[in-house]
Amino acid sequence: MDYIVGDMEDMHQIGDNSMDAVIWCSVLCSVNSPTKALKEVIRVLKPGGHVYFSEHCLYPGGACRLNRKSCDDIERCGFRDLTINHVFRDNARDILMNHWIWGHGLKP
Repeated sequence: MDYIVGDMEDMHQIGDNSMDAVIWCSVLCSVNSPTKALKEVIRVLKPGGHVYFSEHCLYPGGACRLNRKSCDDIERCGFRDLTINHVFRDNARDILMNHWIWGHGLKP
């Protein structure tokens, strides 16, 4: 298996429809444009390619923009057979990470 570590908003070194899978964890909170990043994911994935993700979201502050609605961005992207799971924590100690999503989808 080969893997590439890069900038999710600019994967120019990767050809269109060339990747079997894209995996990310806690990225959409840190990029300048989640929409641009997700468009790049769609561009590089082969038809039927898999996407696996984990994101924290909806916290009203913080340096990594936890107030973004990453779940909505992922849903609008157009993946088929998309599954998004949610985890909520009520513990005040975990306030920065009280809402997590993770899931899987396929490029149409």
